[in-house]
Parts: sequence; C-alpha cells; structure tokens
Amino acid sequence: MREIKAFGPEIIDEYTTLAYNTYPSFKDYSEEGINEFKELVLIRMNDSNTQYYGMFDNGELIGAVRYIEFDMNLYNKMIRSAGIASLAVKLNHKKQRIAKELIDFLEDLMLERNIVVSMLLPFRLDFYKKMGYGFGTKMNRYRFNPMNLPKDTQESKIKLIERDDLGGVFACYNKYMNKTHGMLNKMDEEIFEYETNPQNLIVANYENDEIDGYILMEFVNGKDDNYTINHLYIKEFIYNSIDSQRKLLEFVRKQADQVQIVIFDTLDDSFSYLIDNPASDSNNYIPFGYLETNTQAIGNMYKILDVKKALEEHIAKSYNNVDTKYRLIIQEDSNDQELVVNHDSGSINLNSTEYDYTIKMHIRDYTVLLLGCTNAQSLFNLGLLEIDNPKYLKEFDLAYYSSKKPINNTDF
Repeated sequence: MREIKAFGPEIIDEYTTLAYNTYPSFKDYSEEGINEFKELVLIRMNDSNTQYYGMFDNGELIGAVRYIEFDMNLYNKMIRSAGIASLAVKLNHKKQRIAKELIDFLEDLMLERNIVVSMLLPFRLDFYKKMGYGFGTKMNRYRFNPMNLPKDTQESKIKLIERDDLGGVFACYNKYMNKTHGMLNKMDEEIFEYETNPQNLIVANYENDEIDGYILMEFVNGKDDNYTINHLYIKEFIYNSIDSQRKLLEFVRKQADQVQIVIFDTLDDSFSYLIDNPASDSNNYIPFGYLETNTQAIGNMYKILDVKKALEEHIAKSYNNVDTKYRLIIQEDSNDQELVVNHDSGSINLNSTEYDYTIKMHIRDYTVLLLGCTNAQSLFNLGLLEIDNPKYLKEFDLAYYSSKKPINNTDF
C-alpha cells in the first residue's frame, strides 16, 4: 500500500541513498562528502519553513520531495508562497507517476494553507511545463574584464564583512527584498552558507553607518596550470541606491590587477548597457555581425494554483489603472476555468457578468503574464493567447504590462 507522509531525521540514511542515486553527478561519494550532505539535510529539516515528504510503499521510501514556504514580494506586497525542491524517485520505480503524485500532493497542501503561488527550480523543463508551470525571468551570465565597468570617483566606505557580523548584510537584503518584485526571504541554509563557506567574501558599502549595498563573491582559478589567472565570481549583488551600486562596481573594477575576468550572474536583462564592452571572453560570433555578450538560463518556474483567489486576495497589482472587462478562460489538463474580470481604475471585480471580449490561454502562460515575466502582445504573437476580438488586445496588454520582471536569486 502506498502513502505520502512527512518524514524527518529518522530515515536520513535511506533518504541520502535515494538522493544520491537521483542526482549522482552533483554528489561527493567520499565519507566526508556524504556527512556534509546529511548535515545540510538536517539544517533543512530543522527549518520551520521546510518539510520533507515521502511516498512510501509498505514502509519503503520510493520517492521524496522537499516543501519550503517563503515570504515573497509580489508587486510590493509580501505574500506567503511555497517552493518544491529535491524531487527524487527510486531508480526501480521510475515511470509510475510518483513525481506527479508528489507534486499534486504539495499543490493541494498549498491551497489548504491559502498559498496560491507555487515555484520550483526545474531539472526537466518539459515535465514541469506539462504540470502547468511557466518560465520565469531568465538568468544572464556575463564574463567581462573588470576594467569595462564604469569608473566612479566618489568617496566610498567599502569594508570587508566578517562572518560573525552579518546582521547588517541581512538587514540590507531585507530592505531590498521589501521593495523588489519577486524576491524571497533568506532561508536558514542560505544563512548557513554565508556563515560557514570559507571561500565566500562579502564586501559592503556603508551609507550613514548602515550597509546600503553588498557583494557576495568568490575568487576562482581561471586556468588549472596557472595560479596567476584569477576570475572573480559575483554570487549576489544587492544595493539600495545607485550610489552604492556604483561604489561597489568601482571596487570590482579596482581588482583588475589581480582579476582577468568577472563572472556576473544577473536577472536584469538591461545590465549590458552599464558595461563599456559587454562582449564575452568566449569570442563567439553570430552571423551577421553579432558578438556574444552573455549566456542565458531558465531557472525559476511559477504556477498560480487558484486564479480567482490570486486575483481577489493576493495580487496587489494596479493593472495600470486600465478600465477593461473580459471573460478569461484558463486551460489546465483539459479542464477550463472561466472567470469574468472587470478592471475599474485599478480595482478588480470578479462578480460581474458583463464583458467585451474573451481571452483564452493556458495556466502556465497566464501565470507568467500575471507575474510580469512576459507581456500579452508577445504571447499573442506566439499563438499562446487567443482573443475573440483583437481590437481589445492593446488595452488588455496595457492592463497586464509590468516594467519589472520578478527578481529572485534564491537557490532552493
């Protein structure tokens, strides 16, 4: 008999075997590596916002998943959201719909807890897309010479932060989170990584005796047989003013005597405008006349679990004060959900029966539209949004337009 239930440290050995077999390329099989993995799992299990669930077959663990709750900034309103992570299925139980059943279980759990936004970092994009998850903001990885950063001559108060003095760093992060669409609160394991990873370096800029911006970074060797070739990997770049941004970038620029390449990951697709020469050190060329500047990757995927509840209770969106009324048909697993939506000067009404046009789209596409990852015109151009009267497309597009895509650098 199969059942899904929560589990904890009592079966950590069984879970470790399952996790290692599911993600073998990412695991250290030495005794020290296995113990470090177990230590990380215990940190996660002790986090009050995290719970492991397993599918058991007559007491045998044949699948597992990690459930995490977050505080999420959604259009400058902090809401409760949840993430799905570490999905694993025992090797001899593949293709038995165990993964889907575990996800369905967690989505039902979220709805019971009045959570309507589910997110995950995928290992198979197509699998989760079929499950109704839409692609979030793309990550951009730049590789450039630090001398290409803008020069800044302001007096700065840049300091190296010790691991036992991180309070100001997290206060700076929380300030940024509270004003940035898509950001999540720091998890316990992230804080543990800050405190314990000896390779992490943190530099911060102070304004009025408070940390106003910081960089989490790591020096990495750029060539195995040459210790003088150094790259600077910027893991996190948080700032609450343009002054702090420029002062921190100037700090990075000044490392040019020691660093040949800066590796910079950002969800800001406008970042290349800031660099004098954003061309990658790959020297790749795309005909005709295009130089590679960065590589892109899809990470966070999102799903709105209850559209009606999300619109009524959770989404603090002004819809750009557009007045428009439409019938919304949301498709998922051949089951259509239908709502009549009226926008009136920034407010939303789902109780009316009047509408001027009908919009039809899949839940994954409506999710990323609602969260601001893309726009209605682009979805229409791709055939992912249907409208029965195209003359209303412009006002529908404007209602859902967002100048800021969701930003989230949490690795869960």
